[in-house]
Amino acid sequence: MAYSYGSIIPAPTSKPIAVTRHTTLNTSYAITLNTKTTGIEVTANTKPLLLRWNDTATTSAFDGVIPADSSKVFMVPSGTTTVNIIEDGGGAQVVVIEF
Repeated sequence: MAYSYGSIIPAPTSKPIAVTRHTTLNTSYAITLNTKTTGIEVTANTKPLLLRWNDTATTSAFDGVIPADSSKVFMVPSGTTTVNIIEDGGGAQVVVIEF
């Protein structure tokens, strides 16, 4: 099955490559992805999050939204080296799992 840019894909069943947690997200937070990462699962604890590939995320420039208290799985677009996360309201918490 082929997935398009920014697609939501099924959760992985393999062991994570890396896990990043941030408990007081107040600005755009860049995560450098492992070169073997093909997908990420992003969990927004407490507040909604905005995601952007390879550039700074802002409330007016983003590629994806993760609603509060939920998780989404994304395929990492080819050539992507970073994912940037910003809260849609101060003090958000995020967990990013790379696979």
